[in-house]
Amino acid sequence: MRAQTLLRIWRWPLALAALIAAGLAAALLGNDAIWRSLSWAALAVPLIIIVIALSRGGFGRAR
Repeated sequence: MRAQTLLRIWRWPLALAALIAAGLAAALLGNDAIWRSLSWAALAVPLIIIVIALSRGGFGRAR
């Protein structure tokens, strides 16, 4: 039961961290327009998720 709780807590932060790392790697390693577009998209998604979460009442809202 504890492992399930840890996975539930860390699922989204780990997914966002992987997306950010992929976006940074694309920005550093790619020189073409497609890599720049991918890096912009990968780095914009976490910001969009933050804005959506804050507009819904914040991160600490009880369910």
